[in-house]
Amino acid sequence: MKIALKGSNPVEMRRALVVLASAQKMKMPEIFELYHLSQEHIRHLIHAFNQHRLEDLRPRYRGGRLWTFTEEQRVAIIELAQIPPNTLGLPFTHWSLSKLKEEAERRGIVTSIGIETIRVILEEVDITYQHTKTWKASMILSLRHHRSKRLYVVLDNFSPHKHRTVTEWAAENNVELVFTPTQASWLNRIECHFAPLRSFVLRGSHYPHHEALATAIRSYLRW
Repeated sequence: MKIALKGSNPVEMRRALVVLASAQKMKMPEIFELYHLSQEHIRHLIHAFNQHRLEDLRPRYRGGRLWTFTEEQRVAIIELAQIPPNTLGLPFTHWSLSKLKEEAERRGIVTSIGIETIRVILEEVDITYQHTKTWKASMILSLRHHRSKRLYVVLDNFSPHKHRTVTEWAAENNVELVFTPTQASWLNRIECHFAPLRSFVLRGSHYPHHEALATAIRSYLRW
C-alpha cells in the first residue's frame, strides 16, 4: 500500500497498484481497463509478487551499457511500439524487440539502439515484448533453372504434392521430388520459417478473405 501511494519510482508504483487491485478482488478485465496493461502482463505481475513479494515490484534493469536518449526519442519509441506494424505497411501483425529496433532506426527515430535498451524503455511504461529471434539471411535463389541441371525439391507427403500434374511437371523439368519420411517433417528446412510466420503474420490477425491472407504471407516472405 505504501509503495502504491507514496513510491518514487513510477514503474514500481504502477506494479504495486496492480497487485493492490488484485488483492481487493478486482477482476482481470477491470484491472485491464484501469491500468491499460495486457492481461498476460497483469497475470505475470501478480504471480511474480506472490512468489517474491516486494522484490519483484522493482524494475530489473539488465547489465550492459544503456545509451542515453532524449525524452522525445523515448516517447517516439513507446508510441511506435503501440502501433500495429501492419497498419504501417509492414508484413507482420505485431512487434518483436528486434523488429522494433530495425523500424526505429529505419524511421530515423534513433541512429542506433540496442535491443536491451528498447526493452528497458518499454518496461518503464509496462510494455513487454519477448526477444523473438527470427532467422533471416540474404539468400537469393535464382529463378532461372536450366533443365540440364537436376533440381531437388524437398516436400512432405501432403496428397496434392503427389498429384499427376505435379509429377508430370517435375519429370518434364528435370526436377526430383524428395519426400520426407512420415513423422519427420523437421527434416524439411522450410519448417524453421513456419514458427515466425505463424507468430508475425497469423497471430492476432483477422484477414477478410483468403486472398488477403495470401498477400500478407507473400509480403512477409519477401520482407
